[in-house]
Amino acid sequence: AASSCFKGGRLTLRLKAPAGAKVVSGTVKVNGKVKARLKGAKAAKPVRLRKLKRKIKLSVTIKASNKRTYAATRTYKACKR
Repeated sequence: AASSCFKGGRLTLRLKAPAGAKVVSGTVKVNGKVKARLKGAKAAKPVRLRKLKRKIKLSVTIKASNKRTYAATRTYKACKR
């Protein structure tokens, strides 16, 4: 399972689509603010988020090649030192 905390104010994630589909475009929001918009080949590369606060709400929305939109929201905290 993925970790629910992040170290050093940084978090790296990769956008994935369900089986049988590819990511066409994606949007990454941190605490409601858009931090990354990805299209085409860039949507397959990892997204690196920097300068994060102690607690963040991460929202990811992707458009897949099967013409559907998928969304997920998670909450992360900074790891204890």
